[in-house]
Amino acid sequence: MCKVIPVDVYVPGCAARPHQIIDGVVKALEILSKKTKENIELPEYIKERFPSLNDRRKVLEEMRKR
Repeated sequence: MCKVIPVDVYVPGCAARPHQIIDGVVKALEILSKKTKENIELPEYIKERFPSLNDRRKVLEEMRKR
């Protein structure tokens, strides 16, 4: 599966139990939190639209607020 679609968290079970789904969501949120703190890669169209580093920082701050 992860060769076709990148997967960060697996939730085991054919009909996963509620606590397994909650555990998977918590793990996914932890991974997302680490990734966003480490480095947010801006899409290319934003880099083209805002060539100045200061402008990019403003866009990043707006993205983090959402």
